[in-house]
Amino acid sequence: MEEEVDDVAEFVNTREAHYLYQCKRDDLLRIAGRLGITITASTKEAIQKEIMDYLRDYEENPNTDDSDGRPKHGAVDMQFRMMEFELEKLKIETERAREERQFQERKLQVESELKLKELELRKLELESGGSNRGRSVEVDLRGGQLPEYIESEAEHFFLQFEKIAEMRGWDQADWAFLVQSKIYGQG
Repeated sequence: MEEEVDDVAEFVNTREAHYLYQCKRDDLLRIAGRLGITITASTKEAIQKEIMDYLRDYEENPNTDDSDGRPKHGAVDMQFRMMEFELEKLKIETERAREERQFQERKLQVESELKLKELELRKLELESGGSNRGRSVEVDLRGGQLPEYIESEAEHFFLQFEKIAEMRGWDQADWAFLVQSKIYGQG
């Protein structure tokens, strides 16, 4: 907070434009108070404009600043300071635009990477889903040839299952799917 107050004091004492542009709204109101400006605006930018307008008026009539009637800064000095202010403002706006552009570029890059990952995942799902879907249909068809699973007769079920599976030449890799389909009532 002290640093902000120092910026206000520095601007009032030196009239260097970059202090004005770096100030927060409350600091701008303090500057206006020290300069004796009645502020009618509510936004930071509008307050800055009112202060700048006051300073432009000061440039045209510089004798109103000091009690002894001498200008604190000459008209040329004030014009130079206003140009410094505008230059500082342009630099900050350019930097903000550059940062915004970098942010948008990074955002687009992340979004495109995400889309690419989603497409790769979808491709893998389709590739593996096709073979699993075929296997699921096979399991369903074979499941109808199996005995009913009754928990109290689990041992009998497994013996029956093994005999049927071996007799029909089913791949042992499919056995778990077939048993699961009967145990959970899916087959």
